[in-house]
Amino acid sequence: MNNNATFGQGINTLSFIAAQNLDLEQVRTLHLYLPDLARAAKNGTLPNKENFCALVEGRAQIKIIEHRIDMYADPFLPAGWKVEDHDMGCHLAELERKGSDLYIKYVNKIWFYSSEKQKSGHIKGSDLRHELARVFVPNVNIGDYLLKHQYLIPKKWRKDQYGSRRNILFWGTIYRSASDYLYVRFIYWNGRKWDWSSRELGQALKSNDVIASLGERCSSYPGVSHDTAMSQVLR
Repeated sequence: MNNNATFGQGINTLSFIAAQNLDLEQVRTLHLYLPDLARAAKNGTLPNKENFCALVEGRAQIKIIEHRIDMYADPFLPAGWKVEDHDMGCHLAELERKGSDLYIKYVNKIWFYSSEKQKSGHIKGSDLRHELARVFVPNVNIGDYLLKHQYLIPKKWRKDQYGSRRNILFWGTIYRSASDYLYVRFIYWNGRKWDWSSRELGQALKSNDVIASLGERCSSYPGVSHDTAMSQVLR
C-alpha cells in the first residue's frame, strides 16, 4: 500500500478484500492491485465484488476519474435568461479533492470570499460586484459540474461556522433575466442533496452568502498561493 494512504484507508481496503472470499490464485496476484485499491479507498470508490473479481482476473482495471471542466463552454441557461457576463479564465479546470478541501488542480484551493460589510450586516450584490473586480471568481460551469458530481463537494461547505446554510455563489457568470434584472446562481445544501438557486444583484447579501474564489487577481495566472490570498477570503 502506498505511503499516501492513511491508516483508515488501509483498514477500509483490507476489510473490503476480506469480504471478497478470494481463491488462492487471486490472493497471489492481489499485491499488484494494492496501490490502485488504496487510491480507490481514498476517493471512496472501491469496486463491487463483480468488478473486483474482474480486476484480479485481469479483465478490468481501476481508472482514476479526472474531473475536467470546459470553462469556455456556454453555461446552463434558466428559461428566459441570457448570459450577461461569463468570465472564462483558464480553458480547462480540473477539480481535485484533498482531504476536506476542493482544489482546481495546478491553480489553487477554492476559497470563500466574503465582504467585510457582510460580517456586520449586509451588502447589495451590485455594490459587491465592484469589490470583486480584484478577485478571481470562477464561472458557474464549476457549480453545475459539482451538482452532477456531488461526492466531490466537501461536507464542511454545507454550513458556515454559525450553523447557517451556506449559499456558494459563482460570480464568474452573471445572467440577465427576461424581466431585465441581473442574477448570479449559487449552490446550497437543501438537507438531502445539493441544489441551486439564484440571487438578484439588487438583493442584500448576508454573512452566509459567500463567493467561490481562487484568490486575488495577479498579472500572470489568476490563481494565487495561500500566503498571498486576500485577507477577506475565508477558509
